[in-house]
Amino acid sequence: MNSPWGLVDDQRVLGPGVLWVNTPSHGGLRVDTRCVSLSASALRRGIGYGPIRWYEEDCEYAIACWELPAIWPLLFDGRDVGTVKQQLHETLSAWDADYLLEIGVEPEPRAYAGYQQRKIADEMRSAKHPDLIIAAFAWDTRAGVTRVITADEREYFVTSDSYMIRTPNLLSACQRVEG
Repeated sequence: MNSPWGLVDDQRVLGPGVLWVNTPSHGGLRVDTRCVSLSASALRRGIGYGPIRWYEEDCEYAIACWELPAIWPLLFDGRDVGTVKQQLHETLSAWDADYLLEIGVEPEPRAYAGYQQRKIADEMRSAKHPDLIIAAFAWDTRAGVTRVITADEREYFVTSDSYMIRTPNLLSACQRVEG
């Protein structure tokens, strides 16, 4: 069987029409909507091939899982339902908060704050904003200098002490070094 991530080399049946699949590089949930119902919100967020929807294993799987609690015991090895629901809620709040809001569920505040910051960074990246750092390289660690590249593809040198990983990562928050 093929998946969006390549040829499936392992699969686990979680329920009628629901499989957890693995490929050499990735995996996720395969949902056959002829067997189970998903909301229009969930369907839009899956990768679709006819009645089949795919949800990748890192984040998007939580969308289909949220709507299919019958698969939780198998997928989460019998963990407590409350713990599973909390884990899914936090994952969705961090990566797919727009889905939660669309279905009328309030995101978890701390995870949602991270989602909002990533959204700002994504918008800045798309706009090639000159303040957004998109890459950093150790340059001269003895001198405490880090080389950074901004979204407008310009190169700068900043003090390593002033550079820290945050979202969004801004050049204006760093101390620039000339030369």
